[in-house]
Amino acid sequence: MLGLSIIGWIIIGGLAGWIGSKIMKTDAQMGIILNIVVGIIGGLLGAMGGAMGSIFIGGGGGIAFGSGDALPYRNRINAGKYLIVVEGSQLLIQQATTILRKFDLENIQTYTDMYQ
Repeated sequence: MLGLSIIGWIIIGGLAGWIGSKIMKTDAQMGIILNIVVGIIGGLLGAMGGAMGSIFIGGGGGIAFGSGDALPYRNRINAGKYLIVVEGSQLLIQQATTILRKFDLENIQTYTDMYQ
């Protein structure tokens, strides 16, 4: 995905407004300046709408606000505790669990990927 600054959105929005007015043949009615302003406003509204959609539909809310298991893990890390992740075969996970259980751990959890 192309990441643009606000200047990029203004330039693309202005060009889109001008090209749209040429296609719709409204350039003479509104004038080039107003066409560019409308395009800039449309570009900024589109950028904000896309950002909001990615947060609420794409799961960004879980990153920003914490959801499910993410919030307890984030709180533990903020408290100066460690999070250890082991990824691999079932045998490797069992070996890691055996080693980690030898220490006085506050919490140990294992998860399996059901899509493997």
